[in-house]
Amino acid sequence: MKFHMYAKRWLCIAMASAAMPAFAHPSLWQDGGAAPAGEQATQLRSIRLDTTALRQFLDTGARKGEALSLPRPDGGFDAFVLSDSGTLPAELAKKFPEIRSYVGRSADGRAARIDVSSLGLQAMVFDHGEAWVVQPTVFDGGNDYQTFVRSASPVPRADFRCAVHDAPADGSRTVDPAATPAGLRGATGAV
Repeated sequence: MKFHMYAKRWLCIAMASAAMPAFAHPSLWQDGGAAPAGEQATQLRSIRLDTTALRQFLDTGARKGEALSLPRPDGGFDAFVLSDSGTLPAELAKKFPEIRSYVGRSADGRAARIDVSSLGLQAMVFDHGEAWVVQPTVFDGGNDYQTFVRSASPVPRADFRCAVHDAPADGSRTVDPAATPAGLRGATGAV
């Protein structure tokens, strides 16, 4: 009789563990990074990232199928299950292990491109016709981040042209080099 009770207990624990891949880690983030000044304060959400915990998550949790939480500009978080984006050839990935590139998918179908390097985490989330960005406040590997809707970018660039917008998340679309301005050729990255 005791055996069945223990077996049921272990079965419950095993079933709860199987649900863990859906668990996300918003604890990597904390509201209140370096606050932007002036007009930008109404367009940006300032947050702090525990970069050490992020690296640990990428080394363990992401490989187990756990979801990474990304802070939304309007508050809250969205969880994304990550997979390797395939943009970094194996030889370069081995040579530069600090550079990682992922494709993320949320439960409700949002797609994300997430890059992590010594400069920090950069993400672009494609959210039902709009995109939002998560990036360091200063690209120095620090913990202060900002998230904003791309159309409300704190640094508008009239010459910016996204060559991958509306591309499938699996990267199956190719870009015609002849249609890409010469100044943009050779630039890579998701964000």
